[in-house]
Amino acid sequence: MPSDEQAATSYQQASIKTANDLRTMTKSTVLSQLSRLSLPEIEHLTDEVARVVPAGNVPGIILSGLARLGGREITRDDTEKQIGMLFKGVRQMLDKAIYGTFFAGPAAILYGYQQLLRLAGKDTNSAFPDGVWQFYLEFALREDSAHHTSETIGFHKRLTQQGIQLNEADMLAAWLLASTHFLKQLPDILANEWHERMVSRILEKIAVSMSIPDAGQYQELFTEWQRIRPFQLGADAGGDDYAHYRRRVFTAFIKPYIENLPPAGQQMYQVRRSDLEKYRLPAYQQQMSWLAYLEPDSYHETRIPYELEDGFVGVILNGHYYLLPVPQLFDLEAVRQTALALLQSRPPNPRATLDDALVNSYRGEQPALRGMLDRLSAKEVEYLRRAPIIINWDEQSARQPLVMIRQAKRGIGDHPLTIFRTDESMVFDQSHIFFDGIWGTAIAEMMTNEALHWATRLAHLPATPPAQNISYSPVLKAPPALVKKANSQKIATETGAENEAIHLGSITALRKLLKQRNDLVQVTVNDLLLLYRGLHALLYKPSLELQQSLAALAAERNVDAKHAHQIIQDEITRLQGKNPSLLIPLDASRNDPRQRIFPTTFRNPLTDFYTYHTQCLSALNAYRASPKGKHEAAFKKFHNAQLNYLRVIGSFGELLTRYRNIALAGQSTSTASIRFLGNMPPAMQKLLDTIPGKFDVLNEIIKGEEVFSNMGRVSKGSTLRRFITAKDDNEQKTLAWGVITDDKNLLHLSLRDFRPHVGILCSMGMNHLAQRVTQDYLDAYANGLNQYVTELRDIVTTSHESLASMSHGKIE
Repeated sequence: MPSDEQAATSYQQASIKTANDLRTMTKSTVLSQLSRLSLPEIEHLTDEVARVVPAGNVPGIILSGLARLGGREITRDDTEKQIGMLFKGVRQMLDKAIYGTFFAGPAAILYGYQQLLRLAGKDTNSAFPDGVWQFYLEFALREDSAHHTSETIGFHKRLTQQGIQLNEADMLAAWLLASTHFLKQLPDILANEWHERMVSRILEKIAVSMSIPDAGQYQELFTEWQRIRPFQLGADAGGDDYAHYRRRVFTAFIKPYIENLPPAGQQMYQVRRSDLEKYRLPAYQQQMSWLAYLEPDSYHETRIPYELEDGFVGVILNGHYYLLPVPQLFDLEAVRQTALALLQSRPPNPRATLDDALVNSYRGEQPALRGMLDRLSAKEVEYLRRAPIIINWDEQSARQPLVMIRQAKRGIGDHPLTIFRTDESMVFDQSHIFFDGIWGTAIAEMMTNEALHWATRLAHLPATPPAQNISYSPVLKAPPALVKKANSQKIATETGAENEAIHLGSITALRKLLKQRNDLVQVTVNDLLLLYRGLHALLYKPSLELQQSLAALAAERNVDAKHAHQIIQDEITRLQGKNPSLLIPLDASRNDPRQRIFPTTFRNPLTDFYTYHTQCLSALNAYRASPKGKHEAAFKKFHNAQLNYLRVIGSFGELLTRYRNIALAGQSTSTASIRFLGNMPPAMQKLLDTIPGKFDVLNEIIKGEEVFSNMGRVSKGSTLRRFITAKDDNEQKTLAWGVITDDKNLLHLSLRDFRPHVGILCSMGMNHLAQRVTQDYLDAYANGLNQYVTELRDIVTTSHESLASMSHGKIE
């Protein structure tokens, strides 16, 4: 394996070769006529392509082909073909070690391709008809690690609260009925999501453009709706299903706002809504439908749609799969009988093995692996992939981290959703190609309530006999040759940790104190979480218990154990003092539902931030310890440090506000005002002046080193409890942080860990140590954040007390 220096040299040489070849192409007469760019711009884009996509002469060949295409638009088929060529070119130029260490993955390929389109004078939007993020998902969030997982406790909890006792068969029947009816309602549910966002957006734009007296309330329309939107049938639902009930509630909510517009505004609203519904709504419903399976090839996934009547709901029992045709799951009594028969069945075949082999292998290797199947097994796979929902009914312990729960049997990676049952919750594992984090958690809550609705109906029914015919159960046996090949193509092993120790109440109180101290200091809970991630990377030291475990590992005679110990130590050293670049996914659906996510990256630009903190804390301690005669001088020194520190904190919050505004404005010029630029440190003033009004989605992804996804506080009454976020296929991203705050105001923190030592320790049977390393890192973050908040609160409150004392002419 080459050293890092040798690998970097090889990467640079590949980039130089690519750049030289591209420059030859950019000097052609045909290209100069097509491109609308200046010579410096062409030079810059040429260097960018060579830097991120060192693919030899392939970019030049693609650029030549693009130049020969007539018109400015390019088809999706041409896009996919040319992107595939770039992938092959990079793999030919870089060996596996260099590829994994220095290459930024699919995001780099797509980003480089965008620059080639610009060089050729082509319309980049035509190449990505569903938006850049959707395209990116199908190329770069393919693997099993690219799944969100969330947990609800409502089904178990509310059955207990309502005194409803169901046998296991009727519990399973409730989830089968919920799954089938939810699939039937899905087009209407998606239409609701689209209408709620787009109607609010249309009304806001009309109100602002017409300068109506109370236009401000229209800007908060969707936020107001979020506070009251129902996630279950209400007592006034009547005969409506959930989708139609929610639409009726929204119509009643929005009606006064429509009627408040002048007649011209109401007419404008009707025209705009009608136009958007005609063209954009069907495209959104198709884009987000679950009635599709993923067809993997070497470099990307293709969604293959099918009709509801051709689909199945899958059930996993005792390691066996059963496929239940959707059309047979609308009759309540028949579903009860089927559920009972499944629980009583004892299939003669051994547990499935093909699923484990496929789901843990790289998606790019799937065509070759599946080509090794015999005709019967290939047919079984074709049936299985048409199950948009698979319910794993083999009960697990909820005391495990979600990362562990989702490692149970979960299909072969082609379908949207797997639901796991634990002893106190239901866990929803969702492919990011079909679900974003916020949408996925909303679906988990809706489906939980749908299942509870059916459970209350089933509770009053008499016992029923089992069905006579057992549902189809594919054998899914993996041939030995396939297992051997799959084991050599396994995706990175992961472990995970969770923590509930963060004192959210203290953070909330601190935010109020900061605002009281200076109204311009606007810092959110998430801002403080992001801020402390940088400090945590600087300050982390393994706990005494972990140090003892690592020392025991180093003392073993086993060569592999010593190697694992060294890798862990190297990783701890690598992260210490590192200022991580965090990829933060932001909800783009309020601007355009089809855009789904806008990712932005954030790296704390104030590298000396902790110095401000320690200096201010030291000044505070010195003031408290000073003798009476020196109180005033000590206070002044502290007060100056405190004012400077608060300005730094305020500018940090302002910086993050600007990032959010750019994203939420749909990647357009930010309207954020810099309210106290003159009071900021000079370095921050310069930084804010240089932030662009627009971020490139793919460039932001390339820059991100870790994922940090915060779902915020759940809706009132929600039973969501835990959440872990998806990680893209870039091997350089090894940590994924997930945050969700439940209905009891308890913050649940999760960390998925893909660092190199995880795979090594797990291969040695030391999974517990791998998990302990992750847990220690996460616990140190939570405990350190609590300590930081306490110290900062002490700084702020002491300042208030001292100022009050000074206003009375004395310092105590």
